[in-house]
Amino acid sequence: MTPLKDTKVTAQSTVTLICDLDPGEPKASIKWYKESRELYEGKKHSMSLSGQKAKLEISQADLSDSAIYRIEADNRHGRVMSEAKVFVQGNISHILLLSAVSEAVLLSAASINLFVFFS
Repeated sequence: MTPLKDTKVTAQSTVTLICDLDPGEPKASIKWYKESRELYEGKKHSMSLSGQKAKLEISQADLSDSAIYRIEADNRHGRVMSEAKVFVQGNISHILLLSAVSEAVLLSAASINLFVFFS
């Protein structure tokens, strides 16, 4: 199995993680994880295995998609895995939105916790 590569993308883009692996005989079961939670096919996540290329695509990535992702392939002969970090960066519109929210909170005397990631 070739290692997954750490990836940095801008919010609202698609994240693609790819690794080459030999599915073996009997054919290995392939699973993808975000941190320790197994991922399933859906609107957000697309998974495929074509020949020896395993691929995970994360559509319209947002800041909450920043995490460690792992692929595991296992059959009766054993298990192999690889991990990669995904960093999703906000863009200027996110900063402006946070600024507007911050001003609105100050005007209404309410409180809010804002987490801002810089790179």
